[in-house]
Amino acid sequence: MYAQAATTEITTQSSLISDILGAGLAVQFLLLVLIGMSIVSWAIIFKKRQVFNKAKEENEKFLDLFWSAASLEQVKDKLERHGESPLSRIFNTGFSELERIHRKKSATMGNWMDNLERSLRKGQDYEVSILEERLAFLATTGSTAPFIGLLGTVVGIMTSFRAISNAGSASLATVAPGISEALFATAVGLFAAIPAVMAYNYLLNEVRKQENQMNNFISEFLNIARLQQQQD
Repeated sequence: MYAQAATTEITTQSSLISDILGAGLAVQFLLLVLIGMSIVSWAIIFKKRQVFNKAKEENEKFLDLFWSAASLEQVKDKLERHGESPLSRIFNTGFSELERIHRKKSATMGNWMDNLERSLRKGQDYEVSILEERLAFLATTGSTAPFIGLLGTVVGIMTSFRAISNAGSASLATVAPGISEALFATAVGLFAAIPAVMAYNYLLNEVRKQENQMNNFISEFLNIARLQQQQD
């Protein structure tokens, strides 16, 4: 039973390789492009999944520190332990701006709050851009791979008609190679596009969750900074 399954797997792999090697040069090029796009897409998917898991884990640890600390200064003193948290980096940006504002005694209440929020939002934009990095490739793969596969289909059909014209007959042996190229190119295009689209939508949703968390954190940071300023 196991020997039969192994034989079937080897046969399938040999068939796929033979389909690629037996295709025309144009279709071979398109297939290589699609396979390359698929490999890169899967690499991005696994990498981004690790990045999001790490960010979520580190954010939870940093928030535990943030809410347990008595002041922003206490958070700053222990910030080095949470350097991989996006929220900690936003905090560091905001706290640095807050220190700069405190050194400028002439700053009005409204001005320093605006400057602090602008600094925090700038840090947020940077963190979101890191999370969104390479997602555009997934979107591009999802939108273009089917059309590249369709182009391979068109080339395969043209090959079939050319074979019919040269042979002067429309027998199965004449048209089968071109039709096989056409269907194989379509299948590879869909194989590259479907996971890329699904992963893009999932990861983009994760980015939005992180962004909402950053918005909530910035609001809390501003409230705490305002209260500390009033107490001072």
